[in-house]
Amino acid sequence: MQQINNTLYVQCSDRMTLQVVSEPKNYTYQLRMNSEIKAELERIFAKSGITLADAFNIFMQQSLNVGGLPFPIIPEQGSMNLETALMYLTASYRKGMDSVKDEKDWIPADEADHQLEE
Repeated sequence: MQQINNTLYVQCSDRMTLQVVSEPKNYTYQLRMNSEIKAELERIFAKSGITLADAFNIFMQQSLNVGGLPFPIIPEQGSMNLETALMYLTASYRKGMDSVKDEKDWIPADEADHQLEE
């Protein structure tokens, strides 16, 4: 993590990325959705101990981290079966692992936790 002009950044591959959680909140974004969908999403995210706003911020942070959508867009319509989901997850995992060029690109988990707490 690095601070430049009072803004926190984290190293993501070869570029620095803004930190959604620590940045000052100076903009309001409103989203319209079906109340049943909202309730279902809140129930799903509550299982992980996060709110809908937390989930949105996580999505935004991951989008910044990867420089785009944090998941593949799947052209098929309908639900994805388990085999297809595992194929995409494995490909995404390999892409992440392949992005590590050197042993020094890794940091210990306790150091990562400490950086997230700052």
